[in-house]
Amino acid sequence: MQRSLRKTLRLVAELRRRRLPLTFVLRTGLARLRSYGIAGLLQRFEYWSHAFGVDDGAERYAERLRQLSVLGHRELEALRRLAPQVHGPMISILLPLEDPPLSQLRSAVDSVTRQVYRYWELCVAACVTTREEHRSALAEYAARDPRIRVLFSALSEGVAGAANRALATARGELVVLLGAQDELREDALLIAAAQFVANPAICMLYSDECLIDGGGIPQSAHFKPGWNPELLLGQDFVGDLLVVRADRARAVGGFRRALQGGHALDLVLRLSTVCPRDRIAHLPYLLYRRRIAQSAPALSEMEAGRLAVQDHLRSSGRPADVSLGPAPFTYRVQFPQPDPQPLVSIIIPTRNAFEMLKRCVEGLIQQTEYMNFEVLVVDNQTDEPRAREYLQLCRGRATFRVLTYNKPFNYSAINNFAAEQARGEFLCLLNNDTEVISPGWLNALVMWGTQPGIGAVGAKLLYADGTIQHAGITLGIMGLAGHVHKTFEDGSPGYFGRLAVAHEVGAVTGACLLVRKATYEAVGGLNEEHLAIAFNDVDFCLKLRARGLRNIWTPDAVLYHHESKSRGSDITGEGRARFEREAAYMLATWGDKLSEDPTYNPNLSKTREDFALAWPPQVPSPTSYLAALLRLSRNERAVG
Repeated sequence: MQRSLRKTLRLVAELRRRRLPLTFVLRTGLARLRSYGIAGLLQRFEYWSHAFGVDDGAERYAERLRQLSVLGHRELEALRRLAPQVHGPMISILLPLEDPPLSQLRSAVDSVTRQVYRYWELCVAACVTTREEHRSALAEYAARDPRIRVLFSALSEGVAGAANRALATARGELVVLLGAQDELREDALLIAAAQFVANPAICMLYSDECLIDGGGIPQSAHFKPGWNPELLLGQDFVGDLLVVRADRARAVGGFRRALQGGHALDLVLRLSTVCPRDRIAHLPYLLYRRRIAQSAPALSEMEAGRLAVQDHLRSSGRPADVSLGPAPFTYRVQFPQPDPQPLVSIIIPTRNAFEMLKRCVEGLIQQTEYMNFEVLVVDNQTDEPRAREYLQLCRGRATFRVLTYNKPFNYSAINNFAAEQARGEFLCLLNNDTEVISPGWLNALVMWGTQPGIGAVGAKLLYADGTIQHAGITLGIMGLAGHVHKTFEDGSPGYFGRLAVAHEVGAVTGACLLVRKATYEAVGGLNEEHLAIAFNDVDFCLKLRARGLRNIWTPDAVLYHHESKSRGSDITGEGRARFEREAAYMLATWGDKLSEDPTYNPNLSKTREDFALAWPPQVPSPTSYLAALLRLSRNERAVG
């Protein structure tokens, strides 16, 4: 027992000497102790791993959400002390009136008057249908505070028309759209203004948002990713709080009444064509409180969103067929298939595993609608008679080639070897333990792979029981990378509809990965020297991102993945030692790039794969964040 403990402690010490993340070190120590069967020590390691946040847990969610969404007294007082240092622009809050319950309208207006930031105006756009009690309340507010202006109209113009009228009269440099039943957190305008002061090039920003019930109690929260153009085509993930430079909003035409219900998404899409990606900021704070709808979403509103996406793509020179998605307010984008179809070289490494290989190949042949592909089966020292016979059968098939790789197993080297001999414009890396179950899988991969700015494209992979095995890889999970949405039920919308739409992810698995051959070669393929087995796909996707390319996951390419049945476990013997070496290489090579994934959210756990809250919070307090922005703005002025 003492010898086992000493070996474990030496391993932990070595990993810490290499400056690996504590979560990774603790998990590695736990795995080693489990292999030795030391129950008492295991309990101690597990205690400390929980203490350091390795296992977040889902308990006390309501209390944790409340702490993230509501400012405490001390925090609010600290922000009030810092607020006078933010000499920012005037912000015009646009409030189109939809005749909400009077109590909720008062809550919305009160949330503006309670703002710590003082340079604002509230432009309320009312119309002939506004009830007398609402008009009276608004007149009362306007009499008390000259920053509140109420614009009455004789027309019933809808929320989009009212918002546009408020925009036309807004005097602020920045504008914010506020729903008549929603609320702003007290520091919303302060944090937004400070961000614009510290980063003058920003043209729009958005924050995370909290969903509240009729009584204003937080029920859930949408912790959003950084700017994600493919996700925006599938859903309006930006939502609120949205802060935009007023001149930009007017320049693109403001809100379009023809797209009532989808007008906010439409504005963001048009702004995205004039605002470079690096000038769109995301604030990871729950600055907006959205009232949960009491009824199902209107089909007309979803249809307006669909038309907004379709019109945006057409005007951008990328016409597509856009239909309603499987989850509310999601959209399915189908770009025309390239004509002629580019040749795709499908690379399948294999060794023995006759049944598995046969299932993979026969499913590929029988289920694939895409016509222009070749298959390169790479034989890595197969000696099983039935498998050898099947390889011989494959040699006789049109569009098939069987390549011989007569060296020890090295996943990266095998794929690089085959890629050199591939004739296709695209490469599709495919594990021999996969099984095609959606005929349009390759069409979907190629469709996204031919879009501008795309690096690798990954598929939805399912376990045999129908639960999710892969829906994209998030960097930083478990210290390195993890599969978010893992074990979710197939058909589930996922985290705020994310499983229903294509979107950018940190990386995709090499079990089914499509990429242009020229791009594969430009980044040197997979790293066969340092990453023979593990993390080579993550490393590859990081190299693509370093070149400014985006990695996309699509739900329209679906396969079973009978994961890792053809090779041994990574946590025993030499496999464990190799895994640790490859993990250490990744951390030494990519450093912060592994801990900061803009396609995720820093409020979410990096020790789980189910979008649980990170606890304790990993995002600086609003006061700390504001202080950092003030330092940044002072430095900018000093340089100027």
